[in-house]
Amino acid sequence: MSATEPSALALFWLVVIGVAILAYVVLDGFDLGVGILFGTTKDARLRDQMIASISPFWDGNETWLIVVGATLFAAFPSVYAVFLGAFYIPVLLLLLGLIFRGVAFEFRARGAARGLWDSGFVIGSFVAAFVQGAAVGAIGDQDAELAPGEVRREFISITRYGREGALRRAVELRRSRELAVYGRSVSALPRKRGRR
Repeated sequence: MSATEPSALALFWLVVIGVAILAYVVLDGFDLGVGILFGTTKDARLRDQMIASISPFWDGNETWLIVVGATLFAAFPSVYAVFLGAFYIPVLLLLLGLIFRGVAFEFRARGAARGLWDSGFVIGSFVAAFVQGAAVGAIGDQDAELAPGEVRREFISITRYGREGALRRAVELRRSRELAVYGRSVSALPRKRGRR
């Protein structure tokens, strides 16, 4: 084995990390999706069904994320140091989103301030999913360097472009609604019957 060839132990831990990431993406991706879709309905019965569909599993699904972090720390400490230094803001936002989501999930069942906890569940799910996507996008960007300042700038530019895109889309939706209202009002006008 040469100095550039990975050891069997390093490959083993790489497989463990890969399996844990895959398990997290599949299992907690479902939970995050339910959390985001939770905000699309106001029907209390449907919301209760959505919560019931994930309640037996949602705590365990985030364990895979802990497995990834702990394995990365133990097996590849230099990668862990570079990753956490570069992605400090996204990881902090991810943890805050997951914590807020978990608190909202548990306190929602108590009944007090249910609207607040429903909103917290949706916001926490959205923030966690957005930050994970932005971090993966920054990792996949071939121009981004894994230096702390560079990735923070990349993440901030992703959020800025996302915000600008969301504002642009909101303006387009408003214009299309205004045109639809105008179209309905014009079509409601009496038409002159002309000669054919």
